[in-house]
Amino acid sequence: MRPLRRFWKRLVGSFSGGRHEPALAEEIEAHLQLLTDHHIAMGLSSDDARRAARLEFGHIEPAKELYRDQLGFPLLRNLGRDLRFACRMLRREPAVSIPAILVLALGIGAATALYAVVYAMWLRPLSYPDSQQLVSVTTYFAAYKIDALGSGDYGTWQGTRALGPLAAYNIDVAGLSAPGETIEVHRGQISGNLLDVLRVSPSLGRPIQPADDHPQSPRVVMLSDRIWREQFGADPSVIGRSTRMDGEAYTITGVLPPAFRMPGGQRVVLLTPLALRESWLRHGGAMKILYGVARLEPGVSIEQARAELSDRLAISRAQDPQIYRDDVSLRIIPLHDYAVRDSRSVALLLASAVILILLVAGANVAGLLVARAAGRVHEMSIRRALGASAARIAGHLLTEGLTIGVLGIAAGLAVAFTLVALLPRIPSVGVDVITLNPSIVTAAIAASLLCSLGFSLMPVLPLPRLRVRRALVAGELALSLTLAIAATLLIQNLAKLNSIAPGFRVDQLVTASINLSGTRFANTPNELRRELRRRLEATPGFTSISFADSLPPSGAGRITAFSRAGRPLPDAYRRDRVVVRSVDSDFFRSMGIPLLSGRTFTERDQSGAGLFAVVNRTLADRYFAGENPIGHQVDGDGNPWKTIVGVVADTRNDGLRNPARPEIYLPLTAEPARGGGITRRSGVVVVMPTAGDPDAAATMFREHLRAIDAGLLAHVQTMDEEWRGLQSGPRFQVIVFSGFAGLALLMACTGVYGVLSHMVVLRRREIGVRMALGARPVDVQRLILREAFLLALAGAAIGLAGAVAGSRLIESLLYEVNARDPLTLASSSAVLVALAICASLLPAWRASREDPAQTLRAE
Repeated sequence: MRPLRRFWKRLVGSFSGGRHEPALAEEIEAHLQLLTDHHIAMGLSSDDARRAARLEFGHIEPAKELYRDQLGFPLLRNLGRDLRFACRMLRREPAVSIPAILVLALGIGAATALYAVVYAMWLRPLSYPDSQQLVSVTTYFAAYKIDALGSGDYGTWQGTRALGPLAAYNIDVAGLSAPGETIEVHRGQISGNLLDVLRVSPSLGRPIQPADDHPQSPRVVMLSDRIWREQFGADPSVIGRSTRMDGEAYTITGVLPPAFRMPGGQRVVLLTPLALRESWLRHGGAMKILYGVARLEPGVSIEQARAELSDRLAISRAQDPQIYRDDVSLRIIPLHDYAVRDSRSVALLLASAVILILLVAGANVAGLLVARAAGRVHEMSIRRALGASAARIAGHLLTEGLTIGVLGIAAGLAVAFTLVALLPRIPSVGVDVITLNPSIVTAAIAASLLCSLGFSLMPVLPLPRLRVRRALVAGELALSLTLAIAATLLIQNLAKLNSIAPGFRVDQLVTASINLSGTRFANTPNELRRELRRRLEATPGFTSISFADSLPPSGAGRITAFSRAGRPLPDAYRRDRVVVRSVDSDFFRSMGIPLLSGRTFTERDQSGAGLFAVVNRTLADRYFAGENPIGHQVDGDGNPWKTIVGVVADTRNDGLRNPARPEIYLPLTAEPARGGGITRRSGVVVVMPTAGDPDAAATMFREHLRAIDAGLLAHVQTMDEEWRGLQSGPRFQVIVFSGFAGLALLMACTGVYGVLSHMVVLRRREIGVRMALGARPVDVQRLILREAFLLALAGAAIGLAGAVAGSRLIESLLYEVNARDPLTLASSSAVLVALAICASLLPAWRASREDPAQTLRAE
């Protein structure tokens, strides 16, 4: 134990007042001698006089004995005494304890709530047994920007040595005839072996099996736990009952577990078999887009599986070279990585913010405790003179710091629960379920206790306290600046996204996508279009009505290879893909897409064979540079050729961030446009500009649709809602980082104020001497402001280095915004320096108001 005691003595030597102990001991002995002499003069004997002096002085020797008794390490008794004393000290010094607990509560609460978001987005484990063995199996078609498994590959890639059975699935929308109503639901279509590969057992009934996965097999369906409870009253006898979906009868075979998600992370309401036709399971015919999942065989690595399936991909490329070109690549990754692929970058950035905010809160509290410890040197010196060991004093200080930490954690968890309850009210969160489960709470408590231990040790380290506080404040400023720069970049990013011109009208435009499956219009969509047009044109508030097979910014009826008649494409364009969209004659007017040259479609074009085309400016500039495209013939992989009759302005037809893709518009005829490439399933899409309230127009549209056929389901929304929905992710990032940066800056400025106030107290004598020698109040203020400026400058330098080093983390989230923009870095640093100087104004003013005579007299 002697080395340990020597370590503790060195650790707390500067705090325990070792330099003051001889002087204090001499002072005590001098007082005792004075009292003894006084009692002797009063007629007492020497022994009686010494005993009386000791009693009057406060039982010094018994107190020493009591302190020495503690060196026997009665741990529990000491801990209980330290806890009681720590609570008394916290009550006696609310100016330190209350700010420390509040800072910890805000920091821990905000960090825990955000960690809950990170957990839901990225860290939540898959709910399948032995999920670490599951892998996603897909093929990336670069020209189409599609990461999927072709149905031909699913059919021919079975029976590998590295993987168990290859399972497949996709997700679509269906109309479920639940008791009392028909509702639109997200459906997972799965291969018969998927649940077996995932090792998922139903909570009720039986799973979908390979025998169900044939086109001739009876149609079966599994319900999610939610739809079973909401629409079927959690009735166990629902198994074996029949329900209707898309107008067809399905037998309910089972109910999924409550926590079930699709392998891609999506929640679905029900599952049905894929039931693929034989022609889809081999190459050379039609291809259906699927997503693959398999389980690695024991002892097999992903690299081995990738090597084996690469040989299979080479065979697919040889059998179907038109689809499997050189830019097609194999992707086999852990299933968890695939499920969080879209949120990984955001989650990493949010996780970094969690760490930064905890560090800022910890540094702030550490600064408060260091300042508090500096005012207790005399107290601790008396303890040392009375016999307390360095270890006891260090243990007592640690207990006080950890007590503040525990109280801060308790308050922080309360703040976290409140924030998590409020998060669903933010429409742009983008995560379906955010909860504080035991693993999140445990991680939060562990991280907070570690942080508490760190700031509790700061007062007992043998370091100059003012320098320690300066270093802590500089660190706070640096971390705060890093968060502020990230928030500024994300605000600029959102502003850039808001400034993007969609190329079509957004306001006063209602759109509807109608699912025709299982309705009487499934094979006669033209009949529905005519009936809808007749009704809507007779309804006040609609300025025009038009139809299409898909709409920008995200929809595309078909994506295919481009070709033009009479001239082969240059090599640079040979593999280009274009968007093909079928629209009616009123489409461009309803969407507000300007005509640049030529004409748009007429009723005659729609009633004919559809051999005309309108192209966008990007296609005209790319493939007809220096030429007039009007009159030229173009197409994708299909025939016959279509003659270009007009050129229209570009629209954002590939999402929000990507530039416009080349696009061909075809007339919306009775027969859908045919050709190669990838064709997406669609029903009837309606475009309805309105003169009045879009919500009222949407309500009237739904009433007309129910009057035509109660079984028709439509997804109705305004174009403004869809456009703003594309910005929901960036908007959420701005909200989170702006709030975190504001909180961090507030705590950092509080730290600046605290360290400068501490410095004023420590340098009171120096300030008094300066003012007595003729220094003006403004000179004293300049002294304090200079200290604040140097602290801010140090924090800005460190923060800028950290922001530049972490810029790669945020770059993937930015659109046309430079993560190392000098103006952004400089302006954020200037704001930080200004805030630090503002925080120093009050201590500077107080220092300049000191009366030098009173200060020197007190000294």
